[in-house]
Amino acid sequence: MGLTWAAGWVVLWGIPILIAAGFGAFEGMTAGTFLGGALFVASCGFIAGSAFGTILSVFERRKRLEELSLKRSALMGGIVGGLGGLVIFGITLWIQLVIVTTLGVGFALGTVALAKRADRKLLEGEDDLLALEGE
Repeated sequence: MGLTWAAGWVVLWGIPILIAAGFGAFEGMTAGTFLGGALFVASCGFIAGSAFGTILSVFERRKRLEELSLKRSALMGGIVGGLGGLVIFGITLWIQLVIVTTLGVGFALGTVALAKRADRKLLEGEDDLLALEGE
């Protein structure tokens, strides 16, 4: 889960940076600066994803996948993101704190929803898990 969250966080961080750089917003940015930022964001995503996976497995260990609540998962993701943001940024950088908390909520919801969908498809015996609905 940590690797998945790391990859997702880097993509969500990198796309706006690259778009802004394309418009000349970061003229002094070097490839090293960009890669350093990407590594930092990936590290944060990895730690948050790993922490979420650990918390989910501890607090929801007796539940089957279909019994997992999306609300509880979102709450756990928000807590992980918020606490991680407080440790990394402190309370003074509240915009970053809100962004990291929102990322935690979104990735927690996405992770659990995707796992439920895949589990349902496996139980139904569907061969192609990536098939689009209605095709």
